Amino acid sequence: MECIAARRSESGGGDDASSSAELAVDRLLSLLLVEIDGASTPQPGTQSSPFDVVVVATTHDLLLVEPALLRSGRLDQHVELGLLSIQGREDALKKLLQRTPLSCDLSETPTDGSVAKRNGEGRSKLLASLAHQSNNFSGADLERLCQEAALVAVRRCFQNGAVLEMRAQACVSEEDFQKALASCAPHLSLRGENV
Repeated sequence: MECIAARRSESGGGDDASSSAELAVDRLLSLLLVEIDGASTPQPGTQSSPFDVVVVATTHDLLLVEPALLRSGRLDQHVELGLLSIQGREDALKKLLQRTPLSCDLSETPTDGSVAKRNGEGRSKLLASLAHQSNNFSGADLERLCQEAALVAVRRCFQNGAVLEMRAQACVSEEDFQKALASCAPHLSLRGENV
């Protein structure tokens, strides 16, 4: 929501380019306010709105949204979605790792049944470990972590000269995830503020 209805600037001037841009943003915001008010205004002689309209908007930070939009009767109901719990992060990683080629000791598709049990345990340990180490990570941060681990694996193949065997050798290992964790930081804090 902050992209189309950002908090109006309190600066009273500037150059022509910034003034023109601010004017366009003010016009868009005014139009949005009129439309929201019109959708919730009752018809003359009735108690209800002519339309059954629910407006749903998202933002990373309510402080960035114009306060006029957040007044009673407009966008006055707020639902905050917090960061993922440990179990939520583990579930998200499990889903993300379905698309990530894992090394043989972590893969769930081995040829031998006893190896399958061992590999499943290795995968479960990896998921639990990553979930604990990724505190304050959002779903997007976890996806970035998996992508970074895959890039670490590709870089490892290039450094080892295994470019021709890239498909077979670029499987992501636990060490690749540890290197990725060292370079990936969460973008949100506990209060949802940008870090």
